[in-house]
Amino acid sequence: MTDLPPPAQPPPSRIPAPLTSFLGRHEEIASLAVLLRRSDVRLLTLTGPGGIGKTRLAWQVVDRISGQFTDGVAFVSLAPVRDPALVLPTIAQALGVPVVKGPSLLEQVTAFPAGRHLLLVLDNAEHVLDAVALLVADLLARCPELTVLATSRGRLNISGEQVIPLPSLDQDTARALFTARAAAGAVVVTSPQTATVIDAICERLDRLPLAIELAAARTTVLSPHALLARLDHRLDLLTGGPRDAPARLRDMRETIAWSHDLLPEPEQMLFRRLGVFASGFTLEAAEAVAGKGSDVLDGVSALVAASLVNPIPGEEDERRFTMLESIRDYALEQLAASGEEAAIRRVHVHYYLALAGHSWTVPTGAEAARELDRQRPEMGNFREALGWTLIHEPVLLARLAGALVDYWVRYNHFTEGRVWVERSLAAAPLPIEIHARALSGAGWLALHQDDLVQAATYTTEAVALAREIGDERQLTFPLFMLGEVMLAHGDLQAAEHTYLEAHALALATGEPRFTTVSTLNLGRVAMVKGDLPRAEAFFEEALALHQLSSGSRGVAYGQLYLGKVLRARGDVTRAAKYFCSALPTFAGIGDWANVASTLEGLTGGATQGCPDSATRLLGAAAAMRDRVGHPRDRDDCPAYERTLATARTALGGVAFVAAWEVGKQLPWDDVLAEVDTLVVSLSDLPDPLPAPRDSHGLSPREREVLRLLVEGRSNRAIADVLSISERTVENHVRHILDKLGLDSRVAAATWSVRHNLA
Repeated sequence: MTDLPPPAQPPPSRIPAPLTSFLGRHEEIASLAVLLRRSDVRLLTLTGPGGIGKTRLAWQVVDRISGQFTDGVAFVSLAPVRDPALVLPTIAQALGVPVVKGPSLLEQVTAFPAGRHLLLVLDNAEHVLDAVALLVADLLARCPELTVLATSRGRLNISGEQVIPLPSLDQDTARALFTARAAAGAVVVTSPQTATVIDAICERLDRLPLAIELAAARTTVLSPHALLARLDHRLDLLTGGPRDAPARLRDMRETIAWSHDLLPEPEQMLFRRLGVFASGFTLEAAEAVAGKGSDVLDGVSALVAASLVNPIPGEEDERRFTMLESIRDYALEQLAASGEEAAIRRVHVHYYLALAGHSWTVPTGAEAARELDRQRPEMGNFREALGWTLIHEPVLLARLAGALVDYWVRYNHFTEGRVWVERSLAAAPLPIEIHARALSGAGWLALHQDDLVQAATYTTEAVALAREIGDERQLTFPLFMLGEVMLAHGDLQAAEHTYLEAHALALATGEPRFTTVSTLNLGRVAMVKGDLPRAEAFFEEALALHQLSSGSRGVAYGQLYLGKVLRARGDVTRAAKYFCSALPTFAGIGDWANVASTLEGLTGGATQGCPDSATRLLGAAAAMRDRVGHPRDRDDCPAYERTLATARTALGGVAFVAAWEVGKQLPWDDVLAEVDTLVVSLSDLPDPLPAPRDSHGLSPREREVLRLLVEGRSNRAIADVLSISERTVENHVRHILDKLGLDSRVAAATWSVRHNLA
């Protein structure tokens, strides 16, 4: 073999001189510079979608650290190289390898950097990834002083590679970039009045540098407001980049197409179908739209590797993925062009219809609560499905809108929910079962908005249709709503009669959630009637039922209403206990209407002893109601008015208004501090119902079992907690019921609440 020539001089740095300013990315530059100085980092790959700014960032990093490499920097732009066979000679030329006869070019290239302390920058490697990966692996193995910095839409996937995904710009940098590029076109848009609009433009563009630059160029003819209005068709707008830029960087559609066209057909098909997801997706959802025979796991992995799909950061039990909006627009264009859009949209709708319906079919409130929590990140997909069905499938619209009512109520989206349900009612004639469900939902949402007239109309018609169908389970729900309307109108006898019918149906159909709610509502009727002992008994039973079968929100409801009746009976210390127990649950799920109700209930027993804190909490509660648009329950209004009057008298008019206004501005931590102040002021009051002094004949182990039973745990779960057999738990439960003279677990839970053991 012919000997290789002596080492040549190291190649000069060939980093192109930028023609525009570089903004932001200070943290990324600093962290990448640190990594490239480390001896254990030999290959660093900067990844991200087209237009994210990988190349410009690489230039900035190299500019900072080039002096750290004794033998310099070699920059290789691979974007023009379309043939993988040309990768090797392109790199050879960039390195300045003196080609000689004899050894193969591969041998010459891999031998040339040996012993040199050199940084090799390989820019835009995604379209020749296999060839680059093999060559880099060989170079790193033979050249211990060589470091490689690659930019690519996908990783090289070789040993020792450190991958750094490049995020979108932060808000301040995105705004500065838009403003700077707009100013370059002689149209300066820097007034404070336009800052909010510019931020909105940048958000719609995913804060993607290329998209921002292309949009800013349009300000020569469009104002920021007009530009924002046109972003629904962003790919048609984001064109006309500089003539000296590569074609793929002059047009956002071409930028995405560059990545898309590198995919094999099965991944292109998956990519376009995933475009139907509006707020991310799980692998399960992706499998639904991908169709039979698709390898979704490998397909999504490939799309993530190509920077066309991004994992959503978080600690969810199930990983979620999303697309940047510009990329999603391109995927939807491809889906429409494929001729399969309608079919994929229909699959998407049915998937989310099934997901929305789960909370109505599970046997307990706890499971329903978990299903609703699972729905929360899918709201964008629900809206996407609702919008499509409004135009194409009105019956599916009604089914989906009706199924989502529970979600809208739980998270206080009353206005949005009502709009969709009422649209579904007006869209087309509906099958009677679907019509009844939609009417029930519309009535429930109208009731939460205090629109009693429309609520009465919807629920009355829903009850009539449900009776016509003969479906007792479907009849239960509108009966509850009708009872609420009657109670709000003050027709106590009719409300009680309706609730009793609903309660009987819930028992007959084995619906523990509806049984619990009807028990609670019967307590509300008794409370409005002034029969406080009977109301307390109903609320105790309702709380026990919630503890056995509901989620934490249901338990919080039981605590809230038991607190209300105890306060009405003058037992403010125990009332405060229940209010304070309910408060973190409602706050934790963002149910600010019930947080307000809890604060109002808590202040009712403390306005004389601590009127300033009480008034600030009343102001905080009012601000919460204003934000969510949820009125106070009518049966709470008399007690609330008495609380206001007491606080105003105790403080005086001027001080009352001042404390109220301070309360409306309180951060949540300060609200909790005020709650603590009230609780301390109540702790000095005598407890009219002290904890029992004896054990009621129960052994210590039986009291442990009873406590766990009240928490709603099964015999199996109790056995696991106490490290005893399930048979032993069964014996303990039987002995507990015998000693207390009770006949069921529900009765035992109710007894525990009544005797202050809950």
